[in-house]
Amino acid sequence: MMKASYSDIKYDARQSMKGHMGEVILVGLILPIAFSMIANFFNGILEFVHFSIPLILSTYTTAVSSYITYRMLIKISRFKSDKIFTNFLGTKKGILSALGWGLFVSLIFSVYLYIYWDYVLFFFDLIAFISSEAYLNNPDILGSYIENYVIGAPTTKTLIISTVYSIFVIIITIRFSFALFIIGDTDENIFEALKKSWLITSGNWWRLFFFPLSFLLWIFAVIFTFGLAIIYVTPYMAVAQASMYNRLLKESEFEFDDGVINKVVDSTDENALDDDENKFDKKDPFGDYYE
Repeated sequence: MMKASYSDIKYDARQSMKGHMGEVILVGLILPIAFSMIANFFNGILEFVHFSIPLILSTYTTAVSSYITYRMLIKISRFKSDKIFTNFLGTKKGILSALGWGLFVSLIFSVYLYIYWDYVLFFFDLIAFISSEAYLNNPDILGSYIENYVIGAPTTKTLIISTVYSIFVIIITIRFSFALFIIGDTDENIFEALKKSWLITSGNWWRLFFFPLSFLLWIFAVIFTFGLAIIYVTPYMAVAQASMYNRLLKESEFEFDDGVINKVVDSTDENALDDDENKFDKKDPFGDYYE
């Protein structure tokens, strides 16, 4: 199957958004902000237990909230905006798979902890120092603490390893970028989702890499409107990503209900095709004679 252009994918997104901007803004903008505020609230509570807990849990809370959001974005992209709140929280299997995605992401980035372990220790020591009574009684000693902290500069070997690994991370991030969409769509386990994402992104790496850049003019619009355009741009980009996912599934010949048959066809469009045989087709001379 011929690959869809960026224009085709964006057209799909705009068509699915028509008449449903309220739902689109809710799912693509308001809901992520709400999830972020809820996560920050609980992180603030957990910080009193230990400052490292929010750092550890943030990946998992993001994975679950993204799973819920992606489920709704997929429904919008398939012309099912009226069903976005059906099974709002998803399924137990889906949430567990989303947590598996969080673990997968944590394992990937934990390698950086090993590479830059000395700097990780410095960060934790610094946080602990800022929380100490000595700093609270005399904040001016912070500069002296940092100057006297012994930490070596990164070696050439460390920088090379870090650079090579970063390239590897960028490559697999693109290849696995739709795993969470797949979990939100099908509730498949994390292993099947990763496998399917690898499959549908095969031969599409550069296409997916440059896709966000196709919204560059929209990003400028956000800047020139002092952020006001973000009300439209952010949800639009989110739905477009879901539309890209739909296109990749079609191009990989996966069967799914894209909702196109169920959407309302403009009766004034003489080129519109019938959704079922009982509707009159202006190009069909026997349109009124179906039995």
